[in-house]
Amino acid sequence: MEMSMVRIESTPMRLSWRPAVGSIAYCLELAAVHKKIPYEEVLAAWATPITQLCGCLGDQEWELVVAALHRRPSAPSTWQLREHRLVTRSQEQAREWVARIESQLQLCWDRPRNLLVFINPFSGARKARAVWEQQAMPVFVKARIRFTAIETLHANHAYETIAGMSADELAQYQVAPWRAQPLQPRAGHSSHQAAAAATLATLDTG
Repeated sequence: MEMSMVRIESTPMRLSWRPAVGSIAYCLELAAVHKKIPYEEVLAAWATPITQLCGCLGDQEWELVVAALHRRPSAPSTWQLREHRLVTRSQEQAREWVARIESQLQLCWDRPRNLLVFINPFSGARKARAVWEQQAMPVFVKARIRFTAIETLHANHAYETIAGMSADELAQYQVAPWRAQPLQPRAGHSSHQAAAAATLATLDTG
C-alpha cells in the first residue's frame, strides 16, 4: 500500500489533514491525503497499537482511528460509515489527538447522549430489525450513544410506552435532531406525557 505523510489540523468546526513533511507528520494511505470532516459527522476517535508496522515513522507506531458518518456527494440523503486510520509515531501522539477530538465532540450541544429507539418489525419490507442491527446500531455504538431499543408489538405501542413513563424517566432521553415528527396529544394524558410524546424520532428503513 502506498503511503504519504500528512499534517492533522483541528478547528472548532472540522477536523482535516493535508500533505506535509516533518517530525509532527502522520502517515496515511496516499488516496486519502486530503480530507476535511465536519465535527458533526465525526462519531468518535480512538488509539490502537499496530500489529504490522508500516515502517514510515519508526518502530513504535500506533493508529489514530477516526470514525465518521459521511454524506455521499452524489446522494446527500445517503450516509456512509467510514473509519479513517492514520499512523502515528507513538501512543502518546495518538492519544493526544483522541483527547482533542473528543473535547470538540463534547461541545456539540445537539449531539444525542441517550436515545429511546422503537423498531417496527413490519416496516421496510419487514427488514427493520436487520437495518437496526446491521446499520443503525453500529453507528450508535461507535458514537457512544446510550440507547434503549424496543420492538413494537402492536399499533400505538411506541406512543403508549412514552405516555406510561414518568417525567424523570422521560428526562433521561433526548429527541434525535435529524428527523422529528409531531404527534397529537391524546385525552387523558398528563401534561409531561403529552409534551414528551409531542415529538418522536423516526428511522427510514427503505
